[in-house]
Amino acid sequence: MESSNKIVESTILFKLSMGLPAQTKQAKSDSIAEYTGEGEGNLRPDEKSNKLVKNLFTNCAELEAIKKLNGNLSNKIRAIAVPSQNMFKDGLYLISLANVERVNTYLESHAVRHAELKQAFIGRYFDLVAEQRGMLTVLFNEDDYDTAETVYNKITVSSNWIRMSFPDTELQGVSMAIYEKESREFKEKIDRTADEVVANLRLGTKAILDKMRYCLTVPKGEKPKAFRASMIANSMEFINFFRSNNFLKDSDLEEQVNRMNALLEGKDADEFTRELKKNTTLREQTLAVVEDIRGSVVEMVARPVRSMVLRPKEKAGE
Repeated sequence: MESSNKIVESTILFKLSMGLPAQTKQAKSDSIAEYTGEGEGNLRPDEKSNKLVKNLFTNCAELEAIKKLNGNLSNKIRAIAVPSQNMFKDGLYLISLANVERVNTYLESHAVRHAELKQAFIGRYFDLVAEQRGMLTVLFNEDDYDTAETVYNKITVSSNWIRMSFPDTELQGVSMAIYEKESREFKEKIDRTADEVVANLRLGTKAILDKMRYCLTVPKGEKPKAFRASMIANSMEFINFFRSNNFLKDSDLEEQVNRMNALLEGKDADEFTRELKKNTTLREQTLAVVEDIRGSVVEMVARPVRSMVLRPKEKAGE
């Protein structure tokens, strides 16, 4: 099966939008003329003009908590998104169907805490505006601040699932030339994304192996490097991530990831780490396997993606 078809069948686009109230405003030129320098920490020059940009909210713990929560959600989704973002704008993620429920769990958890923090911010809104009045002095302008209701409605989180598909066949009835052009361009874009997916999964595997190799290597005459159980835990987490996103069936890389899994499967991260630290023979044996796997992956990373052979489509009943 062509990689472009496989991408369309195995993934879905996820759009995440998060809104916050305006947090900066350009000061009016007449206010700047009157400005005496008080509250200087709340102002910065605008590089594109001789105006000043004033912060509408300074040291606002409630607003910072919302921004941090939103950032954590974005990071969680980005961490499980298919590793190919070049064709997508910020807020768009390519999610494998295997991870759709996981994203939904993240959204549900985020919504509960987001509602609490949003209410806390609105509860302090008028006090915060009053604080800014004292800090900005002559630069304070009541019109810069929306009503509490308007601000409440601006603090939003919305998401949409967008199914990708090839250009609609109805275009054929309008213009075959347009239909063929759109189909060709869509396929080329998805194929480029497929290349990125494969390349990034290979690079990600190499990065994990690089880390393992670094931690396990003991230069002659030096003490073993300090490493933690997180090295093992992160390696196992990557193996699970790879299996969720290997819908293009990179069989060569899958073989090496399976070897990594055989090395770590069934082992407790804390206990295995302790054994590696105290047992020189075990550490050297483990390093030898890691080196061998890494050598194969390094060759794959250097190999052009288009030279890979995708696993053939399975026939029905097999």
